[in-house]
Amino acid sequence: MFDYTITFPVGSDTIILIAPNGYGKTAFLSLLNSCLRLQLNEASEHSFTSLDVVFEDNSKWSFTKIQTTTDEPPDWIYERNIRAHGRRPRRRQSLVKVEYYDPRGRLRKGKDVLGFESIPPEILASAVERVLPVSRESFDTFHDYRRDELLRLPQLLERYKQELLLDSDFKEYISRFDPSLFQQLGNHVNCVFIETQRLLYNKKARSKPDSPNEPEEEILRQSQHLAMLLQRTYAQYAATSQSLDRSFPNSLFQ
Repeated sequence: MFDYTITFPVGSDTIILIAPNGYGKTAFLSLLNSCLRLQLNEASEHSFTSLDVVFEDNSKWSFTKIQTTTDEPPDWIYERNIRAHGRRPRRRQSLVKVEYYDPRGRLRKGKDVLGFESIPPEILASAVERVLPVSRESFDTFHDYRRDELLRLPQLLERYKQELLLDSDFKEYISRFDPSLFQQLGNHVNCVFIETQRLLYNKKARSKPDSPNEPEEEILRQSQHLAMLLQRTYAQYAATSQSLDRSFPNSLFQ
């Protein structure tokens, strides 16, 4: 319904948006967060036509939402200088296309340095298991213990991309297969979005990764997570204690 243009005044790093309820303040900020973090699956769930983000050096990221009516993705998805993700990868009813322009307005060529397209999925899956608290349930499905959810590998990479790209172990492992992936790490945009309902979080059913989100109180989730950590630590303590007890006589005689 609305077209918004928001400009940061020269020398200012703060903007306050004021408008009546229902005019899209939170929706706009949520969309901006999803796009700047390149979480295009989330961006495809928003109602918008296009979003252009222009940086101080006049470079631009251009995001466009496209509705598809066929099961086959458009040809431009396979172009190496374009990223795109759909809300439902199997049906691809809505897609968000992002293009990068240099300060002169020219479309930037070459592969997206923020993506993992050049890494074989099996290699990515092994690397993810090394550095994240997840367990592999099937070929491309993982159990995320932090949020107690089942996620496919692309969803897992999208959620923890920033963390993975900054992890030294992950970087060392992946660099064997594509050293150029980390050469332009500084080009990514760090973005933090504080939800309106800060004490709630959306939980998906474990058996259905694509099911609608179910809100749950954050305090309950944190207490359950703490209980799980205590239980896991106690189990490790018991195992270590038993092992030491078994080896104590030999150690004593030695």
